Amino acid sequence: MSEKSKSFSKGKWYSDGEIVFVDKGTFSAAICTLNQPRDYEAGERELVANGNLIAAAPEMYEILDQLTRLGGGVTGLIRLTRLQSEAQAILKKARGEE
Repeated sequence: MSEKSKSFSKGKWYSDGEIVFVDKGTFSAAICTLNQPRDYEAGERELVANGNLIAAAPEMYEILDQLTRLGGGVTGLIRLTRLQSEAQAILKKARGEE
């Protein structure tokens, strides 16, 4: 992970639909509180979707950071294949399918 990302909260991020947390091992710390959307018809569904997207942010950052440093040739292609697989898992998390 790049130097700039070192200020991110370390640990697995997750959402309960109201708060986004980071798992610190022995405890969980709140990252942010989600607010009810103005369109109350969407309500809970949108709140949960927003939480899932925020919780996936550190992993999305990491994949994008790695993609910018792929390199070429066979090694780059092998790394790209691995990153594509990781990206699919992160997108599932962002969609709440994890």
